[in-house]
Amino acid sequence: MPLPLHIFEPRYRELVEVCLKTDRRFGVLLFRPALERTGRIEHYSIGTIAEIASAARLEDGRLNIVTMGFERFHISKVFEDRSYLHALVQILDEPIGLPENVLPLAADAYALTVRYVELLLKLDDQEGIAFELPTEPLELSYKIAALLQTAVEEKQLLLEAENVEVRLRAAIPYLQRELAILDRIFNLPPAEKERIFSLN
Repeated sequence: MPLPLHIFEPRYRELVEVCLKTDRRFGVLLFRPALERTGRIEHYSIGTIAEIASAARLEDGRLNIVTMGFERFHISKVFEDRSYLHALVQILDEPIGLPENVLPLAADAYALTVRYVELLLKLDDQEGIAFELPTEPLELSYKIAALLQTAVEEKQLLLEAENVEVRLRAAIPYLQRELAILDRIFNLPPAEKERIFSLN
């Protein structure tokens, strides 16, 4: 999925400048929030390679960039000799799992995701807007992970799934849970629904 970023910290400006002069790619990792609050910074070991698709420089040195994620990696070794972290990484394969399991899982996940997106659009007063979902299981599994309005830690679990079959099995309960929440919201009395929306 496209990921727009506003780059303002000096270390990340330096990182982006290096990327723009080389292959335009860098790694995106999720940090562990609980550890950040204690002052210790620790990250997950699996992340995504992002490629800079476009970059716009602002007068004060900040940048607005748009990136596209396209491969997973696992960190082998981290180096801290620059202002930003850099690492030796291993690019991860994308195994499918058992085809006889993946295809029915993909069909179930596709149907749930269609309903999920329809309700999200309805929630945002954009009901009826056309959208397309991929049917190929690998692409669908990542599209679902991108669309889910859920905790980043749950999305990290989907990213780390060992294959597409495992990712779809994990995503389906998330979809079912989020659909149940949306259904409850839409079945609330109008006054109660308005109160919940105003809190969000």
